[in-house]
Amino acid sequence: MAPGAQPQPITVTLRNDCAALQVGVRSPNPNTPATILLIPASRTTQPVAAEPDQAGSHVFTGLSPGEYQVYAFSSLEGLEYANPEAMREFSGQQITLSPNQRASITLDVIARGEK
Repeated sequence: MAPGAQPQPITVTLRNDCAALQVGVRSPNPNTPATILLIPASRTTQPVAAEPDQAGSHVFTGLSPGEYQVYAFSSLEGLEYANPEAMREFSGQQITLSPNQRASITLDVIARGEK
């Protein structure tokens, strides 16, 4: 913006049609920790990581309608999850959420960082 120039207006859009996604995790070893990773396809929103509850699931709420890639990892350490190229080697699940949709998926935990 040049000195003395009029700033451009900023448009803010508020939604009341957010979606929710319940993600369950399956692991061959119930003692294996897991982290669920939700990555929006639009890349305008940052990826979100969450740990499942005692029942092995987590509910993401307030999601904008659109496409998401969802993963469950045993560890996020050293994972470049904001880099689409780095994530191509992992199989997650793609889901498209509609306005006001309530969806549920179950993922197998991808083992990482185990010796």
